Amino acid sequence: MLVVAVVAIVTSCGDERERQVRLKVGTFWGGAAAEALGEEIRLACQDLEAVDAEVQLFNLSSLHERLLSESGTDSGSGLDLALIPNDWFGVLTERALIGELPAHQANVLRERLLTEALQAVSQDDRLFGYPISAEVLVLIYNPKLLPQEPKTLDDIFSVPLASGIVPFSIDLANIYHLAALLSSYQGSVSRVDGSFAWDPAAAVKVFRSLAPLWNNPDARAIATATDPASLHVQLFAEERLASFVAGPWLIPALASAGRLYAVAPIPPFRDSRHPARALVGYQSLVVIRQSPWADLAHDVALRLLNLESQLHLAARTARLPVVRGAFTSGAATANPASLGFLRAMENGQIMPSAAVWEQGLRTAGGRLRAAVRARAADPLSLLLSDLAEGVS
Repeated sequence: MLVVAVVAIVTSCGDERERQVRLKVGTFWGGAAAEALGEEIRLACQDLEAVDAEVQLFNLSSLHERLLSESGTDSGSGLDLALIPNDWFGVLTERALIGELPAHQANVLRERLLTEALQAVSQDDRLFGYPISAEVLVLIYNPKLLPQEPKTLDDIFSVPLASGIVPFSIDLANIYHLAALLSSYQGSVSRVDGSFAWDPAAAVKVFRSLAPLWNNPDARAIATATDPASLHVQLFAEERLASFVAGPWLIPALASAGRLYAVAPIPPFRDSRHPARALVGYQSLVVIRQSPWADLAHDVALRLLNLESQLHLAARTARLPVVRGAFTSGAATANPASLGFLRAMENGQIMPSAAVWEQGLRTAGGRLRAAVRARAADPLSLLLSDLAEGVS
């Protein structure tokens, strides 16, 4: 069963009595990010007579399931627009569930957007989505506890900290979070055909290098928890955690906690042969082919790619804009956190949009999660043995 909260974030773009069209927009963003998206969609349809929109909040898996079921959905009850990560494009285009951009809109995107953002929504030189932001995982650290930006993870583990302070944490069961560390030993995590590349030997090296984390009962309990993200923010705010890997969605919570923090690219290990390159994802609006209001949906989505909307979304969500003008003006990197995310994005690797990537990542991720959960109370040697046999 789908778990979805329908939130009336976006209100009428015309007179209440004259409403004729209600665009339904699905998103996996929550909190301040969802509110910002709703506000921008309201502004985007402000000049469209008798149109309003309704933003529906899903978790990531529920939105994925909902979109894959759209082919059998009554056109009067399905979504019109959805905000998705770019690695879903392969499956959705294969199943013809999302519509190609009209020529005019496609030409506008080619004029305005960063090349990498265009690549994220392209299939055979055809565009199927409107990228509105980029995101990447980073290292969040307490500059009071770690006065110098860490160059390696070994540097973090070697800093003398007071008893009870965990030096570093990462969601060990989340392959998306581990991708940067895997790349530091194996290089790219994608193959030429766009599929996910998992090297069991590299995985063993990653967890062996993370032995200081695994062998610390407090650190291991955090990193193998069901929801490490909330623990990370709480413990960081209490100065019981010196650093952790996180995405931009946690920045609002960190800011509200009032604790000083710094943002940097995820560092590699001291003996790594490659840099740690986090996956760079592009969140994009797509128009559902079943939508009876597809033309309007394309028009609204395009309006979120003006400079003002892009900068507003970046400021509210801590994600990075995708229009060239945002970086030319410097407004997109006006604060230190944005600079840290930008450096991580420049050092990162774009998440492929091929269907084989999503399928491979899901398979490997599920098996990694099962292995870490099963061995969470065991010596590291047993987990290393499991990893050596491969998870994909």
